[in-house]
Amino acid sequence: MSELRRRLRVLGALLALILPGCDGLADSDALRVCRTLLPVLDPDAEQIEIVGTVASGRTSAVEQAVAIDYRALTRDGRRPMRRISCLYAVQPLGAPVDARLGVASTLDAVVTDEGAIGPLRLYLLKQNWLTRGMASAADPAPFASFGRVPDVTRWTAAAVQTLVSALPIMSIYALLGAAYALVYGLVGRINLAFGELTMLAGYGTILGVSAFGEGGAGALVSGLGLALYTGMSHGAALGRWVLVPLVGRPGQHVLIATIGLSLFWSELVRVSQGNANRWMGPVFNRPLALVRDGTFVVTITPMALVVPAVAATAAVALLAGLHGTRFGRRWRAFADDP
Repeated sequence: MSELRRRLRVLGALLALILPGCDGLADSDALRVCRTLLPVLDPDAEQIEIVGTVASGRTSAVEQAVAIDYRALTRDGRRPMRRISCLYAVQPLGAPVDARLGVASTLDAVVTDEGAIGPLRLYLLKQNWLTRGMASAADPAPFASFGRVPDVTRWTAAAVQTLVSALPIMSIYALLGAAYALVYGLVGRINLAFGELTMLAGYGTILGVSAFGEGGAGALVSGLGLALYTGMSHGAALGRWVLVPLVGRPGQHVLIATIGLSLFWSELVRVSQGNANRWMGPVFNRPLALVRDGTFVVTITPMALVVPAVAATAAVALLAGLHGTRFGRRWRAFADDP
């Protein structure tokens, strides 16, 4: 266990170095809505170049702001630097929003170099521009890229898009499969409460993120930490009070017990938290262009890359723990010969 503690300390030190740079993360959907206003609010611009974005984060208990610096190419060839700022009301987790507007429904104010636009103009913009498909089509920077986007054939583009879209869920299923294999290899029984364990960890994530206002590194670390604690504590309780007393009993006993526990957990959450959807603010979701075939651009979000990376790290840590620690050797020895 000392080796495992050392590895955890190293991981904690790396997180302490990396995560502070994530503070003040901008809501990608908020930036997208703000960008789509540029063609309307700057009609003299023949071409718009996004220079940078600024996230001021939450400015009060109820608002957050984003700003976009851009250059507008005018008819006379000038490219003046300009800025637009958008102020949003922060909605509680799970609060209903206008399905037509989405994030735009919380847009409270817009400020350009000429000053703040009036409430009537803002209302008309939200109702007559942001609700229509032309607004998204007019986004001057719909995706980011690492340089020139390579051209490929249509079949290659479709195959790449299918693969990158499946990466996150494949990673999650791989970890669930490893967990099933570990439990079955140790006790020779199937745990049918894994779905509810995942659900409980998800609620832990939401509670941890909401405690820090859904912004910055504190929210990410808190959500991850509370998710791990929730899943591990409930998993330990499951092992101590359900699986251990049933060791040596027929397999049907474990199946019935874990099914009953899954029903108990799901009903407990439904009664205590309600059955409405709980949505977190999007993080790392601005699309990145990979390859293209004409107008078909293959994209992936940074979060879709983070999920497989975290899953791969967890898988490597699991293998290292099973093969390089006393606890892992004992686990494998017992699985081979109880």
